Amino acid sequence: MRKPLANIMGLTKLLRSAENDAEREQLMNMLALSADEFDQIIQEISAKSTA
Repeated sequence: MRKPLANIMGLTKLLRSAENDAEREQLMNMLALSADEFDQIIQEISAKSTA
């Protein structure tokens, strides 16, 4: 759970300092992937706690 959260935190910092649209787009894609990974982990934990 820590990895995708750390990625999200780091990517938001990098996004603030991105110098061009191509760099921002790449960072946004990475941010979306990390958010999806984080969401998947949360769903798995939730499913285990209700089983």
